[in-house]
Amino acid sequence: MKIGIRKPNIKSRVKARTTGKIKRKAKKAMNPLYGKKGMGLVNDPKKAVYNKVYNKTTTGVDELIKNNHKSANSETIHSKVLNEPTLKQMDILQNESCFYDKSFLLIQSEYYRGLEKVENQWSVLYNLKSYNDDSSTKYIQLCISNIEQFIKMDKSGKKYNDYDAPLTVPAYKRLSMLYEKQGKYKEAFEICIEAIQAGVEQDGTKAGFKGRAARMLKKSGITPKNEIMNLLIQ
Repeated sequence: MKIGIRKPNIKSRVKARTTGKIKRKAKKAMNPLYGKKGMGLVNDPKKAVYNKVYNKTTTGVDELIKNNHKSANSETIHSKVLNEPTLKQMDILQNESCFYDKSFLLIQSEYYRGLEKVENQWSVLYNLKSYNDDSSTKYIQLCISNIEQFIKMDKSGKKYNDYDAPLTVPAYKRLSMLYEKQGKYKEAFEICIEAIQAGVEQDGTKAGFKGRAARMLKKSGITPKNEIMNLLIQ
C-alpha cells in the first residue's frame, strides 16, 4: 500500500474530464445506481476497501495546494498514516449501511448489469443478423434472466416508500424483437403482454408495447382471450 504523496497523471486527469465524463453520463443513463455511494461495496467490496485505505494513506497534489500551498512534510504524512483504518474499522466500512439494505442493492445491481449485457449483445446480434443460431438461443436466455431479475427487484423495492420502478425494461422489447425476427409472432405477442402487465414502457410510452402487441397479434393470426383484448384497448 502506497503512503505519502500520489504521483499526478496528467493524461488520466484530462481523460477523466473529457471522454471519461461522457462515458460516465452514458452509464448513469443506463444505470441510475452508477456512481451512487455504497455501490462500490456492493459491486467489488475488496476494491472499495482498498481505495478507501489508499485515499486515507496518501495525499494528492490538489490537497496540498488547497491547504495554503503547504509542503507535504513528514508530520502531514504521519498524520495520514495514523488515520489508516484498522481491521475493525474496515469491517464497519464493509457493513456501512445505505438507505436501501444491501440485499436489495445487490438485486438492483444484478439487474442493471444484466440490462447492459442485454443491450450490448443485441447490438452484436443485430449487426451480424444472427437471429437463428446458438448465439440467439443464449440471448433469449439472457433476456428471460434479466426480466426475472427485474421482477425480483421490483417486488423487493416496493417495500421502500421512495422506490421508483424503471419505466423501461429493454429485455422485454429486445426479446419481442428477436422472436419477431425468428417468425415466432405468438411468442413476441406474449412478451408484449407481459410487459404491459408489468407496467413498463417501450420507447418512453406504454402505448408502444400495445402497438407492437397488436402487430404481432395480426401476424400470428391467433385469437386472444377477451381480457387480453381489453388490456390492449384500455
